[in-house]
Amino acid sequence: GRTGECGGISRIQRIQLHDGANHKFHRRQVDALVILLISTNPRRVKHVDGECLIADKDESVLTLTLNRPARLNATNRQLLEAILLALHAVQHDATVRSLLIRGAGSAFCAGDDIKEMSDFNAESDEEVIEGLRRYQHGIINALRSLGIPTIAVIQGYALGFGMDLALACDLRIAARDALLGDGRSVRAFPVSTGATYLLPQAIGVSRALEILLTGKRVDGVEAERIGLVHRVAPLEELDDVGREIAHQLAQGPTKRLGLIKQQ
Repeated sequence: GRTGECGGISRIQRIQLHDGANHKFHRRQVDALVILLISTNPRRVKHVDGECLIADKDESVLTLTLNRPARLNATNRQLLEAILLALHAVQHDATVRSLLIRGAGSAFCAGDDIKEMSDFNAESDEEVIEGLRRYQHGIINALRSLGIPTIAVIQGYALGFGMDLALACDLRIAARDALLGDGRSVRAFPVSTGATYLLPQAIGVSRALEILLTGKRVDGVEAERIGLVHRVAPLEELDDVGREIAHQLAQGPTKRLGLIKQQ
């Protein structure tokens, strides 16, 4: 594959996920991530999977890095598959006690990669949207159902599904100049992967509607003020702050924390 893209993988395997549906995954993804998260469990291990997702385990903290920096980590089918599979593996690995999600390069996640919608092999725009929604719903549901603390570390853009991904995490830490928002409705795309539910929970109905209806973007400082993120940090300190919080949570009673999330 080329830098920042998922490619060079030909073998396919089906795997049963928590939602009961059969999904196709690249064999290399299955081998790499399941072995990484379930079988080996060393103190420190790092694996670059198909180039689009980096799984980095440090003791009991797992970091998933979206790795398409040339596309601002916009999601295509391969990246969505890799994230979904990684979350499924985490559900079955008791040694992972907290999860960080971040983006490589200058952005967290700029949303859907419109240029790669042909990956869904659909015959109509409606089928593309349905395929995209199926993967994204699976990711949001899997992330929210994890019984461990989850943290989004946000630099640069967190737009559309990128903001949904961050909202599905328990805690959100952002750089001061990060930009969060959702312009899908302005472009006549459906907003159907969590924002209409998760965003009002975080910041209230009025502010959520302003963002969703107008495409307004807020920076990290404003996001903290309105409750969209929990903490801001200088960009150069952002990853360290995220790791510090993740390790602190991993040392706590994670089963009890998981029960709090379910209430």
